[in-house]
Amino acid sequence: MYDNPKEFEDAEKAIAAFPLIDVEMSFMVEGEKEVAVGDILTIKLVVKHLNLGENQSLGFVHSNKFPFLKQSSWYLVFTDKEEQELFTMDKLIIKEKVHTKEIKERMTRPGVIELTLLLKNDSYRGFDKRIDCRIPVLAEVKREQVEYDDEDIQAQKAPSLMQSMMEVNAEGGSSDEEESDDDTTAKTAGSEAEQKKN
Repeated sequence: MYDNPKEFEDAEKAIAAFPLIDVEMSFMVEGEKEVAVGDILTIKLVVKHLNLGENQSLGFVHSNKFPFLKQSSWYLVFTDKEEQELFTMDKLIIKEKVHTKEIKERMTRPGVIELTLLLKNDSYRGFDKRIDCRIPVLAEVKREQVEYDDEDIQAQKAPSLMQSMMEVNAEGGSSDEEESDDDTTAKTAGSEAEQKKN
């Protein structure tokens, strides 16, 4: 408890300044109900500051640890479910009450994409958000020709986040192949040794 009323008032103001957020994540392919190889997937994030009013914007960090004025920012991290693989990271400076970000990726192979989205604040602890997501991607299906805009075309040319995630998910079955390659090498070496003896 605070004995000084001024300290109590200051603490109350600090609570209102904390970056308390709510995050909604959705994904879709425009005009389609399912996601298939060849589609351009749109991942949409909506970040809402719960402590801000409609016409308010986020101010400076309320802390005595920074000897200068600082605005907090968020790091958007895409990783696997165990948080062992880092796929991509982006820095977001969110000042308004509602912030929307869209990520577009072209699907290149079928399977289930399992990813985890992390939002981490660079100035406050305990306000991070985590969202787990599973995106089933069907094998290529017959679709009507779609005319894409410039943003979608650039998404096709950019390095594929989803492709790297699919490759990581597929690595689980690679150990058998490596073992079989080792067995083949061992057998070849053994037969060569026998030929030299003869």
